[in-house]
Amino acid sequence: MMLTAKDIEFLARKTKLNAEKTQSLFEEKEDGDLVLQQLSRKRITKKEVLELSFPIFIKLLINREMKDVGQKYKNYISDFTGVFYPRIMEASRIKTKIPRKLNEENAQYFFVLACFFEDDLSTQLDIKKIHEMLKYTMDSFVKFKGKDYVEAISDSFECLNIIKKKWMKG
Repeated sequence: MMLTAKDIEFLARKTKLNAEKTQSLFEEKEDGDLVLQQLSRKRITKKEVLELSFPIFIKLLINREMKDVGQKYKNYISDFTGVFYPRIMEASRIKTKIPRKLNEENAQYFFVLACFFEDDLSTQLDIKKIHEMLKYTMDSFVKFKGKDYVEAISDSFECLNIIKKKWMKG
């Protein structure tokens, strides 16, 4: 995971380690995930988290807000959200064409789209198309990840809305 200077500063302050040590904790993904899992229980302010890079921000807050979801699901959801949210933000237009074949990456993209960009979606697609997209998304997750992941992902939808309202609105 690429850490920004702000990420390192924040993480060093919260872990009470120096910048080098902090950075080395994130060389192994499992270690970094564990650190963010533990930090999510500490007091954090909106001002602090808004300075973080999106992948660190979302992993911290998913750990914090998704109380009843297993850790492997939190890691999975925060990993793909950390990838696709910035990509969608930087893209000139959103992809809404639903492929014929089920595909995990498309499902992840559509899920992030539905969670964070519903206004863009509803201006481009009618409700029937949005339902088709969500069905495709969940069918793909069932096929590639299994029913347990689908449940966690469905539960996370509400949680991501809370994150959006509580932590992301100016």
